[in-house]
Amino acid sequence: MLRRLNSWAAGVLLVLLVTAPFVSAQTVLTEELLDRWFATTEDFLPMQDVLDSLGQDSEVSKRYTSEEFAELSLGKQNDVMDEILQEQGVYSEVYQVLGANDWERAGEYMRIGERLGKAIAVTVQNQMLASLPTEQAQIVKEMTGSDIEAAPEDIAFVTEHWDKIETFMAQYMQ
Repeated sequence: MLRRLNSWAAGVLLVLLVTAPFVSAQTVLTEELLDRWFATTEDFLPMQDVLDSLGQDSEVSKRYTSEEFAELSLGKQNDVMDEILQEQGVYSEVYQVLGANDWERAGEYMRIGERLGKAIAVTVQNQMLASLPTEQAQIVKEMTGSDIEAAPEDIAFVTEHWDKIETFMAQYMQ
């Protein structure tokens, strides 16, 4: 059964779903990429307080609505992310972790995380609905709607690697 994510892990998923509404469909999710994302996310643990508040007081992030940000080119999104990191005074620390894990830009890491986060959320939702009787599942579906969307290939990837993902998530659950 799924357990509650601790506030940091929940915060990471929320940040990925809310502040990074951009996806690079060109990048194919692979097990190596998943492992690299896990390692990077784990390396960010000592910075969790800073990352939890990232962008809350950012003048840079206030310049764009989610929709406007999503419409920016990937290069411009990368530049905006870097500007937010610089504004918050964590650019060097973040890029030290990213560089150690072979990420070129913070936006690249965030885009992969956003895709994984959405696919994980859809997978969890599907698992929950599958465990309910048909009538209850329909009621829950109507009440919650289907706001979370993920690419079918991302959902398939997460489903295929669910045991590994669930193990990783369990490390950050209460």
